[in-house]
Amino acid sequence: PQMPESCFETIGNELVVEFQAFSTSEISIEAKDVPGNPSTRFQRSYLNIPYVPYPPEIHSVVADYQADVLSVEWTVNSTSLISEVKLTCEMNVLRGENLLLVKNETVEEKWNSDSGMFHWNWTSDFSLNCVSHSVRVRCFVHEEYYSGEIRMSDWSATKTVSDSSSEEDEFFPNDIAVPVGSNASFCCKINSGHQIESITFKSNSCSLMGLGSNSSSGIRLTNLQKSGSSGDNIICYTHGMEYATGTVVFVGYPPEQPQDFSCEARHLRVINCTWKAGRDTGLYGPKRGTKYTLYERFSRINTTCSVPFQEPEELNCSFDLRKEQDLHDFLLLATNPLGSSNTSLAINITERIHPLPIDNFIMRDTSPTVVYLSWFLPGKYKSINLLCEIEIKLLHGDTETRNVTFEGLNDSSYNCDVGNLHPYHVYDFRVRCASRDHFWKWSDWSNSIRHTTLTAAPSRKLDIWREIHWTPEGREIKVYWKHLTPKEANGVVTSYKVMWRPLYSDGLPQTIQMTADLNRTTIILSSQDEEDYEINVMAINSAGSSMPSRITTVVLPNDVKVEKIEGEGNGINLTWSPDPDASCGYLVKWIPSAHPPDSALMWRRFSTNAASGFISSKYFQAGLRYNITLYVCKNDAHQVLREMIVYGEELAPIVAPNFTVSETTSRSIKLKWEPISEEYTRGFLQGYLAYIVMQKNDSSETRFQDLDRHTETKVLNITNPTERQLSITGLRSSTSYTLGLQAYTKGGMGPIKSFSVLTNDHGSYYN
Repeated sequence: PQMPESCFETIGNELVVEFQAFSTSEISIEAKDVPGNPSTRFQRSYLNIPYVPYPPEIHSVVADYQADVLSVEWTVNSTSLISEVKLTCEMNVLRGENLLLVKNETVEEKWNSDSGMFHWNWTSDFSLNCVSHSVRVRCFVHEEYYSGEIRMSDWSATKTVSDSSSEEDEFFPNDIAVPVGSNASFCCKINSGHQIESITFKSNSCSLMGLGSNSSSGIRLTNLQKSGSSGDNIICYTHGMEYATGTVVFVGYPPEQPQDFSCEARHLRVINCTWKAGRDTGLYGPKRGTKYTLYERFSRINTTCSVPFQEPEELNCSFDLRKEQDLHDFLLLATNPLGSSNTSLAINITERIHPLPIDNFIMRDTSPTVVYLSWFLPGKYKSINLLCEIEIKLLHGDTETRNVTFEGLNDSSYNCDVGNLHPYHVYDFRVRCASRDHFWKWSDWSNSIRHTTLTAAPSRKLDIWREIHWTPEGREIKVYWKHLTPKEANGVVTSYKVMWRPLYSDGLPQTIQMTADLNRTTIILSSQDEEDYEINVMAINSAGSSMPSRITTVVLPNDVKVEKIEGEGNGINLTWSPDPDASCGYLVKWIPSAHPPDSALMWRRFSTNAASGFISSKYFQAGLRYNITLYVCKNDAHQVLREMIVYGEELAPIVAPNFTVSETTSRSIKLKWEPISEEYTRGFLQGYLAYIVMQKNDSSETRFQDLDRHTETKVLNITNPTERQLSITGLRSSTSYTLGLQAYTKGGMGPIKSFSVLTNDHGSYYN
């Protein structure tokens, strides 16, 4: 229907009136108070008139200064809108008093009769505290039923939120933590009226960014790397490089998932959980360091775990055990300002018992072979069985362990006897315990106790021997014994008791006591005493004496020849034909041939059924001759089976034969020499080498060292070591010869001695 004709008066050049959109209107404009009352008339339809919506109205702009987010609410004038119309709104964020455009965003909204407020959020890249922020909005209505031109509305009134109200110079954000590799923006706000000159990051100047305010400037940092433990400094300087304000940025990582997470009970009161933090976050201290929370799902109990400023390699947290709860399901949560991570573990705590360290470990002697041990184990173990391991370490010897089991108790002592020990030996003892029912881990070792067991009487008879020497005054019986080893002596040997008595008569025994450092004594018998004797020797310590070792002076005759045998590289190997009458074994005795002291005598026993024996080279000095005697023992009487001489290792002689020229003719020279003393041959002499070389008139005398290498030397090998002379024939008359002689053994050649001899009718010679 046609709208009725309406008249409106206005004093301006603009008039806003209701307009019927989908019809043609005739419009007449007449000027009043003007001569002639000029007028104009025209027709207009919606096709000729653009549609411009009313400006939106911003209801509120709220700043979240923690998150740096602006929340905007606005409405539109709906009087000219048709239901279910689509709106396109342009949002502007303006920064500072200079209204620097920092955000232009288009949002799509739908309006209907139920619509109220429209909402829009914007996150600032700089702190909202740095500078004021203003918001405005304008909208475009997508009116599908309007065929004419549609235009964007005018801007709404601008709504502004203020920045920080402090009168001090400020820097935002303050002391924040950001992840490695991230970008971050910072701003300096100077409220003192000074001009910002520069902003530095780690002492390096940064490019300043305008923020639409004369009192604020910003910087943008990219790809930040891990900071030091106290963070990295950002400093704002005013004109003249005067320090104004600053902040610290902490660059690090969110916590990794805790590694090697494990829980166990040190006793049945407290569960102790341990883990490793993984990668260093670079964030430290109570504000930024990683915080750990231990949550148990069945009991729904949260435990906050304490962490030192500098995280150790292994972290731990304790959880009080609840009565009658064996199953536990733990969640470990790690958080810091950059993120969080977690790990979980479900356990039956009775299967993860790691006892506390042992305390008050003591011991006392029970006997020379048994000690009593006692120790205290703190903690609650009454519902389980314990397995305890005792380590027994012999000083300078082997280590063994022995296990004992106990019914668990609460805060109690445990004890046991340890036997089968050696008397008078030094042992180190320590103990540790674990759950026997479900072994998980041993406790820490107790402190170690070093203890010497009690002395006992020697456990072994002495190994003894005797030597009989006839003198004009009578007989000397030299008695020898070998000292007992510590394991045999069972204590400190204080003396040796030597007792002898006639073997076949009722003569009284005689006794002599020898000090502990001696290993031999001499019994002197007169020339009238021709009896055989029984000799007994005992080792004595503070606990008693060894069983007596018995030997007699009975010697069974036997005619044997001295043999020469050769030693092998690693020792002397002896063989013999077993004697069917042997009842008390065989004995091998050896001693240096030349002027041996009594202390050099050594012997070794072999069993009755033995037919060979080996004596290591460690008992023989290289280059030294030894006499070896093999005895067979028959009913406590000894008989010589073999007499031998031997070198454990033969060496070359250390002197040359002392030779002279006994006769010289025009065609021959005769040599003779003396035998080399045994101590200088250092081996069995195998022969001699004689060297003969003729001296030419134009050559110097050949040195004796060169005889064996001279190209014209004649060498004669004398293979009979008992030979003492040599005739050299086929020589020239009136000619000078150099002669040399050396001895040799299996161990090598000895030195050469040389002479120069002139053959003539007179037989003169010189050296």
